[in-house]
Amino acid sequence: MKLIEYLEQQGLDIKAFAFYNGVDEKTVHNWIKGRSRPMKIYQHMVEKVTNGQVTAEDWDNGQKTTDNRKRSTKDNGRNNSKRLDVDKKAKPKVGNGR
Repeated sequence: MKLIEYLEQQGLDIKAFAFYNGVDEKTVHNWIKGRSRPMKIYQHMVEKVTNGQVTAEDWDNGQKTTDNRKRSTKDNGRNNSKRLDVDKKAKPKVGNGR
């Protein structure tokens, strides 16, 4: 069973589930939306608190995972090899050189 199905079935919201299990609300939201995948320890925690209705194996069999996401191909300025050195942009000095 998917976590969102369990929450709906139990009448729980993400905020309450996250709070009572010591996990950030955004983290649980990202698990449900498939933006991230819980580490194994959290998969087992979810299995325990859902009384086995959402198992660790469910994350491998049907829950959305990060593998389903498209990765951004934008550079976002993080690739240092493409940055210009500030000194290269500077204009050469003109004058008598003294």
